[in-house]
Amino acid sequence: MFDQNASNRRVRLALAGVIAPALVGLCGCASPHLSPEFGNAYRQTIAAQTANPDAVYQGTPAPGGDPSRVNLAQKRYRAGKVIPPITTTAATSVTGGTGNNTSSAAAGPSLIQ
Repeated sequence: MFDQNASNRRVRLALAGVIAPALVGLCGCASPHLSPEFGNAYRQTIAAQTANPDAVYQGTPAPGGDPSRVNLAQKRYRAGKVIPPITTTAATSVTGGTGNNTSSAAAGPSLIQ
């Protein structure tokens, strides 16, 4: 008692199991059509994050580049007389804009007039 329909189903299933992965694999062989600019943003970002080992500062010396100021800062540090940095808050910072200071923050005096 041999069931011809069951045998045909098994053959079809086996063929589908072989042919389907082969077709999916061939889809990966097609080369994508990318624009000539593909990857430019990535390369530009990498270039922007790369430090220049031969950087040259023109005009005003770089911070910490003036030996006399560095010497004075070291002396103040050793003496415990460091000049604290200026702190700003939302109410004390000066920014460009319309000139209307509608801030109701009570963090400090406003410098905008």
